[in-house]
This record gives sequence, C-alpha cells and structure tokens, in this order.
Amino acid sequence: MPVDIPGEFKPTLSERFWIWAGSKTSARVDELATNTSYADSFKLFDRIGDVDHDETEIDNATRWSRLSTLRKMYKGESKRGNQLAGAITDFHAALQFGQGIRLKDEASDDPDKPSPAFEAFREFMDVNDLSDEGLIDLGVSGELDGQVLLRLQPDPIINQVRAWTIPLLRTRYEVRWKTNEPWTPSVAVLNPGDAQGNEEKLEKHEFVFVRFRCVKDGTYGIARVLRVLDEMEDLHEAIRDWRKINRIFASPTPVFLGKDAQAMARIKTAIVSINWKIGKAFIGMAGDEFKLVGLAGGEHASLKDEIVSHAQTISGATNVPVHYLGYPELMSNRSVADSDMEPALKATEKALKQWSGFFTETKEKVFNMLNVLHGRGASGAYNPDDVSVKFPSVRKGNIIESIKAWLPVRVSKQISHATFLEKIGIDDPEAEMQSIEREVDEFGEMEGEDESEARILAVASQAIDREDGGAAA
Repeated sequence: MPVDIPGEFKPTLSERFWIWAGSKTSARVDELATNTSYADSFKLFDRIGDVDHDETEIDNATRWSRLSTLRKMYKGESKRGNQLAGAITDFHAALQFGQGIRLKDEASDDPDKPSPAFEAFREFMDVNDLSDEGLIDLGVSGELDGQVLLRLQPDPIINQVRAWTIPLLRTRYEVRWKTNEPWTPSVAVLNPGDAQGNEEKLEKHEFVFVRFRCVKDGTYGIARVLRVLDEMEDLHEAIRDWRKINRIFASPTPVFLGKDAQAMARIKTAIVSINWKIGKAFIGMAGDEFKLVGLAGGEHASLKDEIVSHAQTISGATNVPVHYLGYPELMSNRSVADSDMEPALKATEKALKQWSGFFTETKEKVFNMLNVLHGRGASGAYNPDDVSVKFPSVRKGNIIESIKAWLPVRVSKQISHATFLEKIGIDDPEAEMQSIEREVDEFGEMEGEDESEARILAVASQAIDREDGGAAA
C-alpha cells in the first residue's frame, strides 16, 4: 500500500523508497511527519536532505588539485607516477570497453530488415563514434574523473543527435539534484560562477550523468587512483632513490695507503701526473696499499621492501594485479596470477552495471530528441524498448580452462547453447548461433551426431587448436 505523504507532491513508492532505506532516515521521517509545521511534503524532503548532506564537498580545492595531478600523470607530464597512472587507467578502461558494446534489435529477428528504432540508434552510435574507440575514451574519462557527463544536442543538418563528453577540469561542472527528486539529476551547471559570464545550464533532458565510487548523498564520483595518489608518488621516489644508491655502489671510492708521509706524497704525485682513474694501471712500492670502499648494502633491502609494499598497496586499492603494474616477480605461481584477476573482474562487472544504466538513459533521451527531429508523432514514435544495449561478458581465465569447465555442463544440457558460447569467449553468441543456422541450411546437419552438440564440439576444438598454436608460437 503506498505511503501517503501530505501535500500536493506525491511521488511513487519506488521514488520514495530512499526515505525508508536506512533506520536513521526512517526515524527522521517519522519525527518530521508528526510535526505539523513540516507537514508539507516539500519541506519534509528538504529537511531530510539537509540532515544527510555530505559536508566534505563544501571545499573542493583539494579535489581539483589532485584531479589535475592525476591527469598530468596519465598524460606523462608529471615528474612522478606517470607509468602507474597510465597502466591502471588503461587496464580498467580496456576491461570495461575492450570488447565493445552490443546493440540488439528486439523488434526484428531479420538482420536484413532492422526496425526503425534500431537503425536510428545504431546511426547515433556510429555518428558519435560510440561503437569503437569512442567507448575507450569514455572508460578513460570515467577512470580519471570518477564520472562522465555526456551532452546531447539535436543536429538538424545531419538529422541526428550529437553527443560529447564535457571536460571536468576545464568547466568544473556541477550536477545538482532537487531535494524532492533525489533519484535523478535535475540540472548540470558548466563553469559555475564564472566571472566572464560563461556559466551555462543544461536541463536534465540535455545530458546523461554517471558517477563511480561515490559516497551517499555525494554529488560527484571519485577517481579510482585518487585513493593511492600519494603512494604512487612515493613508489616513484623510492625507485629513484634505489637508482641513486646503485650509482653510488657502481662508483666505489679508491683508497691509497702509504707507510709514512713521504710515501703518501709520492703516491699523490703519481696519481696527479697520470690523471689516474679506476681501470688504469698504477705502480706502487712495497708497503703501499690500495682498496675500493663502498656502502654496506643494507639500504638496498630497505628500499626494496618499501617498493614492494607500495606496489602491493596500489594493486589492492585499484584492483589491478601486481604483474600488470610491472612487478611479475611478486607472483609466486600462475595459479596466484589467475586468481589475482578476480577483484579486477568483479570491479569491471560493477562498473558495467553502471555503464548499462548510463546507456539506457542515453537511449531514452536520444529517442525523445529523434522523435522531434524526425517529425514522428505519438503513433509513430520510436520505442526505446525496441533496442537493447548489452556488454559482452568478460571471460574469466584462459580459453582452455573455460572450455574444460563449461563443455561438460553444456553437453549434459544444463546450460543453453548461447550461454556456453558466451562463457568460452564468443563476443556475440546470438550472431554465432544465427551463423550456425545458416550453415545448417546451406550444408545440412553433421552426419551421425546431433547437429547442436556436434557444433559445440567443433567450436571447442577450434578454440583449443588456436590456443595451442598461439602457445607454440
């Protein structure tokens, strides 16, 4: 039964669910609902929002400075941490979008006769380069900024919708929510408070916003690497110190000893006269001594421990295995290296769920603009449900192990054909199954065996052959 909050504003139960999500907020609602001076629903929402406001967002000076440092690191323009920032950012962007994005026509099964909605949205993706490398750029922006603001604008010249990301550091944009609508952004402000009059506001139908690793009641996302920015700089400094010590060890100090002052004067004169250096011959007399003196060597162990400690800390905080950070020697064996990918894959699955919501919202807003741009009335409006946006599953482990694990389950008919193909790394299982059907229509079924099972075995065999061939090479 819906809860009736007094006042003209009556959101649905799902929209008000956030009120009852925590015991603290729920108790606050009960308290305010019984207070007649706050019976109006707008004031009720307003006071709840004030109670849980994230006070750490009042001063963003530190945030802008650290984001700027991170971006310089990624571009290779900082004095420290460039390699790690680039490796971590590109690693997660590749995991999220390296396999691309998949559009499915839910209104037509014939690839030669796609639905109007599918054609229109596919054109939108192609025009804005969101089918290829543009996706990687989105992933990089999400990692460096912790959020992405995508602006949408109809372009009557090309009869399509243009989309581009708003640069965070250049515009320092703010995304704001109405207190009585905390489930969706209401406005995005570019260049807020700009003295030159460049402030610009985007209404909610003109943009799509996604934030990652945000805190409750926060208004912005958090870049993954910011949590270990200091450790990355410290690691770089430790490596530089190690190099300095190595240079000192590579240049030991020569020491000459003579039995008396006369012998020392003779040795000094001989050294100066021939401009003696290590590697040159030197003739001494009985009683003369020569040796090379260097550091004891304990500094090496201390610095190595510091480097390993920082590398492990950064790996744990960013979900990037240490061997991808350039420290394969920290992996004790292959089994550890494989299992070390699990946190990265879990983080990718979480991010892809957020990206899925981002593209779903993009699709709906683009179709609203295209309906106006293409002059489609209510009866002929594009249906967003005619197009689905999916991400290919990230395959876990190598292909041999995947096939060994999933093939028996498929043969025993405990999973579908499409699920099996997805688990062994086929990018588009449905397209592969359609290809199978076309081959069967053209060449007939495989003689002596059930066609479906035989095809599975054939795909598995080909995959194993490719893997073995790659290993041999």
